[in-house]
Amino acid sequence: MEIVAGAEDRTVLDVSDLVVSFRGARRAGLTERRAVRAVDGISLRIGSRETLGLVGESGSGKSTTARAILQLVPARSGTVTFEGANLRSAGRNGRRNLRRHAQMIFQNPLGSLNARLKVGSIIREPLDIHQIGDRAARRSRVQELLELVGLPADAVGRFPHEFSGGQQQRIAIARALAPEPSLIICDEPVAALDVSIQAQILQLLKDLQRTTGVSYLFIAHDLNVVRHVSRRTAIMYLGKIVEEGPSLALFGAPRHPYTQALVSAIPVPDPSAQQRRTVLHGEIPSPANVPSGCRFRTRCRYVTERCRAEEPRLETASDGVSVACHFWREIAEGSHRPAGDAPVPA
Repeated sequence: MEIVAGAEDRTVLDVSDLVVSFRGARRAGLTERRAVRAVDGISLRIGSRETLGLVGESGSGKSTTARAILQLVPARSGTVTFEGANLRSAGRNGRRNLRRHAQMIFQNPLGSLNARLKVGSIIREPLDIHQIGDRAARRSRVQELLELVGLPADAVGRFPHEFSGGQQQRIAIARALAPEPSLIICDEPVAALDVSIQAQILQLLKDLQRTTGVSYLFIAHDLNVVRHVSRRTAIMYLGKIVEEGPSLALFGAPRHPYTQALVSAIPVPDPSAQQRRTVLHGEIPSPANVPSGCRFRTRCRYVTERCRAEEPRLETASDGVSVACHFWREIAEGSHRPAGDAPVPA
């Protein structure tokens, strides 16, 4: 499998009907363990220089999706095509080539950096592993990356714990950029940082995309963050995509009841503004015990018998937003009323 960095193909990553399952705990009286589907048939596409936001609560399957894309956990079925190459059929050399051109940034910057290595060695490690350039070229590349992410040149001789959380994440970003990837998966990259530092890191990621042309899969549970960095957004619930489309259209007029609740919880900067919130009751169900029919029905205001019996499929509206809800049109028109209470004002 040959992957060409910087290729001008329209699609960098194409995920189709991806399923990832794990063996659940053995239940009393049974000899077999039930398979738990953490990711259940999702499809995603990321174009060149594009950012796709993947949003959902903890336990929805976002991080498992990321790890399956990078072949860090095995997929049960589906296809993952990166730069035109099918990764699920790739051998060891193909996976090694993938990891040069598809990198990952993790939520906890200090936990993702080797505490025993100095910063220069941490950033240079991908270059050493993939044998990119000679020793002089690698040293030069490390200095270039430090400047690119806004760190001083003398950082090469210091250890990660000597830096702040935001600076540690800059080190992690520099390491991810070192082999010049065409895709970086950002798994909650600002969740552990202060709000002021979050803004700096998000701006850095956007600036780097403009200068390097890299594409991002940006995973988060904070819609306010995703809205500002992603051109398209996918909403994930219990292993499924329930809504996906252009961010402007999705945030401007969310169709799925789950998305509506998430968007209604985004803080409004104007304290005098009247903000109505849709309160979700209960917790996300366990992937080991998925509700019948629509997975969101146990928390949905609009639930009917059809929702309990039939699982909705993604339908695409005229503005490019896809929704997995039986009654999204009627909800938008106001002809399908909530079964329970109206939204609770904030």
